[in-house]
Amino acid sequence: MTDFLPKDEPSLLFWLGNYQAKLASYGASLGLAPAEVTALSTAYSDLSSLFNTVEAAKAALKNAVEAKNAGKDSNITLIRKTNNKMKASDAYTDAIGEDMGIRGSTHDVDREAAKPKLSGEAFPGYVRLKFTKNGLDGVIFTPG
Repeated sequence: MTDFLPKDEPSLLFWLGNYQAKLASYGASLGLAPAEVTALSTAYSDLSSLFNTVEAAKAALKNAVEAKNAGKDSNITLIRKTNNKMKASDAYTDAIGEDMGIRGSTHDVDREAAKPKLSGEAFPGYVRLKFTKNGLDGVIFTPG
């Protein structure tokens, strides 16, 4: 016999709901004892509860990540603005900047010699290109 259970969880949960609803009607005529029907109904309830718990956790994680990103963006903006104000102060020194960890490194990049590390992977219908920018803001691809 082949397995008939849906593979993806949303379809499986839908299928289980129908299965559980029909068990009471067909169970006895198909040779299932009342205890077996009850055990299968409990199995459906358990799986449904577990799936719902995971979906709620996924939604909570998504909301938490969105809140973190929004908070991060606004707070980083404030921190950068304040750091720039402090760096513009007459009292600011490289030593203070170094001690506070706000003195950025100043290494010159030879933009002509800089070469990104590029890799590609083919998929049906598209190609995924990955690259590192080696500290640069972007990459320009030119034919050649």
